[in-house]
Amino acid sequence: TAFSISAWVVFTSPGSTIQSIVGKYNANTASEYLLFNTNGQLQVNLYDLNTSNRIQSKTDSVVFEEGRLYHVVMTYDGGEAASGITLYVDGTAPAQTKTSNGTYNAMHNTATALQFGSTVAGTFDFARNMHHVMMLSSELSSAQVLQLGSLYKAGILNVTADTFDSFGQLISWWKMDKASYDASSVLDSIGTHHGTLSGDAHIAVEYTIFGKQKTNCLWWNQRA
Repeated sequence: TAFSISAWVVFTSPGSTIQSIVGKYNANTASEYLLFNTNGQLQVNLYDLNTSNRIQSKTDSVVFEEGRLYHVVMTYDGGEAASGITLYVDGTAPAQTKTSNGTYNAMHNTATALQFGSTVAGTFDFARNMHHVMMLSSELSSAQVLQLGSLYKAGILNVTADTFDSFGQLISWWKMDKASYDASSVLDSIGTHHGTLSGDAHIAVEYTIFGKQKTNCLWWNQRA
């Protein structure tokens, strides 16, 4: 099944760590996908239940610096081949290598929880902040990725049915905004897939990285 993931992220020490952005990953058991930073490179793995059987794409060079805001997107055409995966950073698809491991037949719907900034396996903890995580039920085109990025300004994402061609394919949109701050949880503004905060993750007000506007985001203070 085709799908896309989009998020705005800021890393601490991206060049020397593996940090999960979003995924349903449980090590070698009941894993579906994982979008993550690996030593400054963006990578996504799609799993056929276990980590031995997967398709993936990884940027060929470092794309992340500490403290910078990035728009990251992964798209998948549902064709069950690595060639159908594309990674984007700030609207551009950087040079990337698409490979397969083992035997990948399909991704399966599992009971593994969707997590931001960590995994069910307790690994690959994220450090710094993120917001406006989106899940879509289609493969975004390069033009739609650019369109989505153009709707973001100073922490505000102006996505509506009038402004975004793929609005109808939005499954969930976790803004991590003031509504989430007030609720002390991660609210889904499109669907009903609301999340809970755990560990040192919390919704906070960030000032310096979002055009010097006070903007809410998910923050891992103690990992910075």
